[in-house]
Amino acid sequence: MIQRERPPVDLSVVQVGAFSMPSTVAAMTAAVAVTAYLALPWPTERRRWIVGVIAMLVVSIGIAMVYLGAHWPTDVLAGWGVGVGVGGVVMSLARVTVRRPIRRSSS
Repeated sequence: MIQRERPPVDLSVVQVGAFSMPSTVAAMTAAVAVTAYLALPWPTERRRWIVGVIAMLVVSIGIAMVYLGAHWPTDVLAGWGVGVGVGGVVMSLARVTVRRPIRRSSS
């Protein structure tokens, strides 16, 4: 989306092509996390614990991307923002689609 160069080779553990902003890995993990949290029927008494585990996983992946030199920290933050937005929109559309009655043709 934004044509920003990745961190320099001397700061990177891995070499990745293409541009770095936003982090698609961060966006995908955030979108999956939001969708999984909203779509699955979690027990009410365990929701806080589940949110903590999901958040730790998403943050760990983001930190790994920065540590490996594949992304700048702001790339990961932007990716999380995109992912949360996409996950929220997908869940909103899914809920609207599920509530809509199915029309059957009268043939």
